[in-house]
Amino acid sequence: MAEAFTLPEDLKQVLGYLLNLLSDKLEQSPSEETEFVLRQADIINAFLLQCVDLPPEFIEQTVEKISRGCGLLQSNMNHSTARFRAQTLCTGERGRPALIITHDQLEFLLELKFSVPDMARLLCVSKSTVKRRLREFSLSVRQTYCVISDEDLRKHIEEFTLEFPNCGFRVASGFLQARGVRVQRSRLLAMLKNVDPLGTILRGVQLNVIQRRSYSVAAPLALWHIDGYHKLINVITGRSVHNQRIERLWRDIWCAVTSNYYAAFQYLEENGSLDVNNEVHIICLHYVMLPRINIHLDLFRRTWDQHPLSTEGNRSPQQLWADFTYWGVDWEGPVPETVDVQTVEILESPTPLQDTLLAELTENIDPLMSSTSFGTDLYEDAVRLGERVQLTS
Repeated sequence: MAEAFTLPEDLKQVLGYLLNLLSDKLEQSPSEETEFVLRQADIINAFLLQCVDLPPEFIEQTVEKISRGCGLLQSNMNHSTARFRAQTLCTGERGRPALIITHDQLEFLLELKFSVPDMARLLCVSKSTVKRRLREFSLSVRQTYCVISDEDLRKHIEEFTLEFPNCGFRVASGFLQARGVRVQRSRLLAMLKNVDPLGTILRGVQLNVIQRRSYSVAAPLALWHIDGYHKLINVITGRSVHNQRIERLWRDIWCAVTSNYYAAFQYLEENGSLDVNNEVHIICLHYVMLPRINIHLDLFRRTWDQHPLSTEGNRSPQQLWADFTYWGVDWEGPVPETVDVQTVEILESPTPLQDTLLAELTENIDPLMSSTSFGTDLYEDAVRLGERVQLTS
């Protein structure tokens, strides 16, 4: 055992201050350089136990706080980042143990579009370590951006505005990344403004800026004013805040996909092209629209998985899924009540007419053909064909 010694007064004060600061920081939140903090805590612990000139109570309290903080920190590391945490290699030589970070690890994280700070947090190492290993493997974040001409980028953006006319920059970013195309934010914004200047302006003026109103009431909570479309449904109280993300997802699906088909069906009904009581119309509607809606929803799914979420530090849902820190089971969340599932009965069309008409439609009309009006033109072609088939049958 090393011989105990007495600390100078000024060094004693500095050490006491650092010990308290370190123990407080460990208890407050995990550090970005987790392993470094743990090693420093062990060194200070060993150094402190050799000192005889400090009050025993101070030594015991400080050692206990540091040990408890290190335990919490180690537990957090093992729980949230065990999947990516860099392993250490003890060679027996002097110096810190070597960190094992492979080329495949870094390449995988780059493919998921993680930034250097995020990679450092997942691997439980410092940002400088990640940058150094990226240089060693000749990798970089810049390499993840595509070399694409303005003409090709314009084609992608034109297809995006055709498929998602009500969506803006964030969904456009996910749309491109789902196709394996990643460009700089400034370049994407400039191309969006160039391709769809009117839509860009309209999305800007249609931001949900709520007009605040002033009321004079008798007491607090005497009047509730509900802004937005939530006034159309019952007021939900209690632990319903756990459903915020799914509510936002339904809103995104409405804006990106279903609102377009809602408007298309409404247009067909208003001009007399769609009669829900007409068997030919319903057969043609199902034949043309169902595969288009399914394809559109699948495209939205791939786009949504890649688009940045402003409330999650611009991380995408795919990045959140890869990072254990951001998902799990909320054991204290509400348990859904068992309810009777209500079903809608759809009357089947007469088999002879349906079989004959579907055979003609399959031979003459491709429901997934390119359309600038969400398939309404294809539907009208199908109805005209269906009416001829009905007359001859």
